[in-house]
Amino acid sequence: METVYQELVIDRSVVEQKLQNGYQFDIGNYLGRGWEIYKQEWLTFSIYAFLALIILTIASITIVGLLFTAYPLMLGFFIGARRVESGESLSIGDMFGGFKKLPQLAILTLIPVLIMLLITLPFGGVMIGMASISGDGGTMAEGVAMGSVFLMYGVMFVAGIVLSLALFFAPYLIFFGDYSAIEALRTSWSLSLKQPLLIILFVILIGMIAQIGSFLCLIGVFASMGFAYVCYYPAIKDVLFTGKQINEENKLY
Repeated sequence: METVYQELVIDRSVVEQKLQNGYQFDIGNYLGRGWEIYKQEWLTFSIYAFLALIILTIASITIVGLLFTAYPLMLGFFIGARRVESGESLSIGDMFGGFKKLPQLAILTLIPVLIMLLITLPFGGVMIGMASISGDGGTMAEGVAMGSVFLMYGVMFVAGIVLSLALFFAPYLIFFGDYSAIEALRTSWSLSLKQPLLIILFVILIGMIAQIGSFLCLIGVFASMGFAYVCYYPAIKDVLFTGKQINEENKLY
């Protein structure tokens, strides 16, 4: 039997309106709505989190593997939450629909990796050079090398915050709005600058929630991870989407 997945589709005029006028970002509301969705299909979301972690663990053996899995798997929670909110049945297979826009999502994953690599390479060269000098008893070289380490971590911290803002909306702009990876990064960055502190706080809270289960038991990790990533759904929906449309290309059989 054929079920039509009623997908939210990004209206670019709405995005432009948010860029001009800003938007509200209510973290408490998103956590509450996320919980209401999660508890209806908590087992399905938890099993999907378990499978996603296994896939990511295997994929992390190579950077190439992460390029093809990270964002598609994250989008699976959004797709699942959408189906639950719409009153549709949800299966594990439905949540793997995030792989449909794989090329641009892979590029999106590669860009921050390259940026971080470009940041670390110069500092790495300095540390290697100073290490060779300090081998001959150069205490000043050791100080320079240590300073380079602290400076590198500082630059990487700032770059991490910038990338978090630039990436926050990007995968959803690609998947639901047909944005290119570069266009999605630029738009996401501009959108995030409307509420930078709240978005960073939201990302930190989601990360903490995802880890809470590890303090309880191994199974708890999957439950807390499932709930955490479902909370992205109301947050992203409120900012980027303005109604539901039928996308005939996204039929599930």
